[in-house]
Amino acid sequence: MPAPTANVDQSANTPVGPGWVAVVDDDPAVRSALARLLRSAGLRTQTFASADEYLTRTSGDPPSCLVLDVNLPRSMSGFELHAYLARGEAPVPVILMTGHDDITTEALAARAGPGGFLRKPFDQEALFEAIARSTLSPPLDPSRDSGVG
Repeated sequence: MPAPTANVDQSANTPVGPGWVAVVDDDPAVRSALARLLRSAGLRTQTFASADEYLTRTSGDPPSCLVLDVNLPRSMSGFELHAYLARGEAPVPVILMTGHDDITTEALAARAGPGGFLRKPFDQEALFEAIARSTLSPPLDPSRDSGVG
C-alpha cells in the first residue's frame, strides 16, 4: 500500500486568519474533515499522515500553525514532534489534539502552547478559537457553513 501523500489546498488564496495551517493526523477521515473545515473558513491547508511526512514536506514557508494529533503510530509521536519543533529557531505554534482518554488533561495542558489542546471530537468554534490564540489572529467566523456534521 503506497504511503499517503500530502493534500495541498491551493484554492483559498486569501485566508481569513493565518497564511496556512498544517494538520498532522494518522486518520485519513480526520485529515479530510479538518482540511474541509479549514478551507470553509478561507484557510489554505496541507495535511500529513505522520510526523516524518510533515518534516520532509517540500513547501517552503512554515505553516502559521500546526494542528497535531499526539498519538501518531509511526517513528515519532505528536508530543515528540512538538518538542522537536519547539527547539527550532522559529517554532511553529501547535494545537495538540487527541481522541484518547489515557492522556490526562494535566499532561496535555503542560505540553500545550498558546493554542492549547483539543479532545476529539471537538466543534469548529473550539478549533477556530485555538487557531486564533496560537497565531494571534482575529477569531475566524464560525458562522460559515463548514460542511462538517
